[in-house]
Amino acid sequence: MKTQELVSALLRTADFDGLCERHADEFMDENLIGYLLTLMERHGASKREMMEQADLEKGYAYQILRGVRKPNRDKLLCIALGLGCDLQETQTLLKLGGRNELYSRVRRDAAIVFCLQRHYSVQRCQTFLASRHFDTLRDEP
Repeated sequence: MKTQELVSALLRTADFDGLCERHADEFMDENLIGYLLTLMERHGASKREMMEQADLEKGYAYQILRGVRKPNRDKLLCIALGLGCDLQETQTLLKLGGRNELYSRVRRDAAIVFCLQRHYSVQRCQTFLASRHFDTLRDEP
């Protein structure tokens, strides 16, 4: 079920609990860590592979996975690129991380969407951004 279909069903229903029961598989974890683990499973990546592909320092990545550290927007984008997430998965990751979604009217964001769509690695995206004089995905946590 598409998100818009779920929204439409929510707007039409008088029985919230019944709707939630009927469509239980349509709802996702409401926290960043749960969603990140779901993405790792969906994309067949272990914790170690996610860290390597997202170009994250091991200690910092474990702090994210334990909920000790809240990653900035660029770190979440590195994770999305590293896992090979699509745009919808990336937007959800950003939302659950409490960060702004990618906005295609912002040129840097549009460039990142371009990279996501083509499954660029973090390094290739960094090169793509730098070659167009956009800020690269920052190293600071």
